[in-house]
Amino acid sequence: MIITMATSLSASSQTIKEHSCYLFGFAASFNDSTVYITDIQQLDSAYFYNHEVFLYGRDGYAQQLKNHLKGLGFTTPTAIIFFSDKKKEIEKKYLKLKNRYSKDGAYNFKYLTSQDFLFTTVKPDESLLNRKETTSKKKK
Repeated sequence: MIITMATSLSASSQTIKEHSCYLFGFAASFNDSTVYITDIQQLDSAYFYNHEVFLYGRDGYAQQLKNHLKGLGFTTPTAIIFFSDKKKEIEKKYLKLKNRYSKDGAYNFKYLTSQDFLFTTVKPDESLLNRKETTSKKKK
């Protein structure tokens, strides 16, 4: 019961802030050896919560990639999103993942350029955007 209260209190006190970020997507399937990776893309208006640590709607971005790949005939993709507000940091993650899956030829590695696929901003609803950050005050 205490854990539930702590979780709900922390969730209700989070604010959502908008700023730009860099992201890319990666998708693979447990049924075959094909993997997909998108270009690194910059979103001018991404939303973050919990002091700008977590990208709001990560599952929505992954779903965008998953739906696009299903449209291409990739029937069982598992998609994940990598993001950062620093370009050098996201480039480092990108190269590490790319090298891991393309180095020995074990995977059929496919690129999705920005002309092939673009992420669109996942927006929170207005009630979350208008929430003010609450701070706890000590009782005297």
